Amino acid sequence: MNISAEEWNARKSRDSGVRGGFRTWLVTTYAGEQSPLGDFAREVRDDDEWPDPQFESLREYLEYLDSLDAGIDTLDLLEEAWDQYKGRAQ
Repeated sequence: MNISAEEWNARKSRDSGVRGGFRTWLVTTYAGEQSPLGDFAREVRDDDEWPDPQFESLREYLEYLDSLDAGIDTLDLLEEAWDQYKGRAQ
């Protein structure tokens, strides 16, 4: 059975759990962990002002955290999580 690259990527994204966007992936993957990423995921989960996932981008999230005067450790956690998220979506 041959499928197109587009169909393959759609299936891979669906199967990897990234379908709900970065926030959903982050919370589902890490919120239950006792780790820095777990702490970050719980903060994102509880943040009612987190940017709309319809327009998600690393730049948008970095700018949002910067507007909150987030520390470099938080920005590094975001970048680490984003890299993992994008790696699963490819």
